[in-house]
Amino acid sequence: YQRRVHGQAVNNINPDIPILAPGAAATGVYKCQSSIPSCGKNTGRRFPNLFGTLGNASRYFSNILNFARLVDVKSVALVSDQSEAGIFPKEACDGAYNIAKRLGLNVIYNQQLDINTIDQLLKLNPDFVLTCTYQDGCQTFMKKARAANWIPKGLASTVCLSHPSTLQALGKDSREIMGPSQWHPNHNIYFYNEDENNPATMFSKNKDIPAPEQFRQLYLKYTGGSEPTYHVASALASLYSLHSALINAQSLDGRNIIEALKKVKMGSFWGFIEFDQNGQMAANYLGDFTVEQVDWKNWKGNVNVLAPIYIATNDFQYPMHPFPERECLDNNKCNGNNGKCRQDGTCICYSPNYGDACDKSSPLRTILEGKHCMGLYVTTLVFLCLVIIIAIIVIALDKNRRQWAARAASALNATKDKFELSKRPNTGLTFKLDEEDH
Repeated sequence: YQRRVHGQAVNNINPDIPILAPGAAATGVYKCQSSIPSCGKNTGRRFPNLFGTLGNASRYFSNILNFARLVDVKSVALVSDQSEAGIFPKEACDGAYNIAKRLGLNVIYNQQLDINTIDQLLKLNPDFVLTCTYQDGCQTFMKKARAANWIPKGLASTVCLSHPSTLQALGKDSREIMGPSQWHPNHNIYFYNEDENNPATMFSKNKDIPAPEQFRQLYLKYTGGSEPTYHVASALASLYSLHSALINAQSLDGRNIIEALKKVKMGSFWGFIEFDQNGQMAANYLGDFTVEQVDWKNWKGNVNVLAPIYIATNDFQYPMHPFPERECLDNNKCNGNNGKCRQDGTCICYSPNYGDACDKSSPLRTILEGKHCMGLYVTTLVFLCLVIIIAIIVIALDKNRRQWAARAASALNATKDKFELSKRPNTGLTFKLDEEDH
């Protein structure tokens, strides 16, 4: 639908039939803009019968850019993929540009994705790159970056993380990529549960498990273990809203259902559902989207939550590991605990005796670590020799000490014989020593 509304199909839409758009986040789908020919001079709602459960595309990178500012990011690059029909990528990047400027970040690049994008970014070397793309554009950007053996310190994309097939296609290269999400099953605050204004009681029976997690468990059951993305949850939220509208309208007449959809205000597994004056999902109470990041170690299907804080599962990982460092780590080039990988892929070894790959050591260390077949016997022999040497030194020192003690005693006795004692009135004893003794 998002792509067809720009063509002749718009003229064939019956305004008395409610239409749900669970996958449309661009405001231009719901509100007329000067760039849309079919709108003419209209600047209000495009379709009175259209309702969507995704929030505004211009807010996708809000929380991510706040994270960027916290880690002292200075420069930001924006890359949009407008090769496909649709206005979502442009709206997402336009919104990111405005947010970045408001946060005091320097936007040094704001262009469409093409064959020269990576070369231009290599020259500019931005701290953080935001790609406003669909899943194909995300893959294209990452493959071009991989071919150039370059990756920015921070990278976030609008759609990558919400499509498991995209992460599978990128493999290990998907590690540490960030992305926004409009929903997560970990949400558990009050307006993520059905309230008294919600006539559709789908998850109200079990009070011990939050509604988002109940939906996740049901989805896992019926799909054989696939985790639900926010696009999946949005699809159910649209039908969920329609269900509530049907109950409130008590009618199958399209116009009555449309009026009931306009009045929907309720807590649900999706969050608080309410449509704005254009039919799009109103800003939820959290204000900004969930932030996710692909895990570094357990990257296969493991996406960490960074925000909001109350459902976070990990810390923000920044900067990303450059490709040379990734290859060094993946291939254990620095031999585990013997050293660590630099960003350029070379090793920092913990001992000066190690070689470039932290695997070579001095002959003495090799012997002491028993790396040869006779290592254990040689180590034992060296130890015994050290014990014998120490014992000889101790005996010699003890003998020397005894000789010095005998000399001191003899000298003392000889001195005493030379003392001449005389009694003088009122003076006590006087000791007279000859010059030699003195």
